[in-house]
Amino acid sequence: SSGDITVKKATLADTAIEATSGEVYVEQATAQEFECLTTSGDIVLKKFDADNLTIKASSGDVRVELLSAKNYMVHTNSGSTHYPDDGGNGTCKVTTSSGDVRIKVVD
Repeated sequence: SSGDITVKKATLADTAIEATSGEVYVEQATAQEFECLTTSGDIVLKKFDADNLTIKASSGDVRVELLSAKNYMVHTNSGSTHYPDDGGNGTCKVTTSSGDVRIKVVD
């Protein structure tokens, strides 16, 4: 439960990642349904896409680079949020207790 989790260049089906502490880093990956739950540590998704994704973090920053636009539901109790306007199909839900959330769509 402690330590970093890294996934690179992967095609995933329904995927859930849970971590107590440490960074979750996913790069150049796609998934149908994706869920990531952390207690402490940053979540970084780069060049990532999923039909629907859910991210829940108690403490730590969330940085997401999506390959396609989504409908966004973003909430943090303490921290800043930056994300694009809604668009496209699918959902991106991000909830944090403490930490900044930054989401952008990249080519």
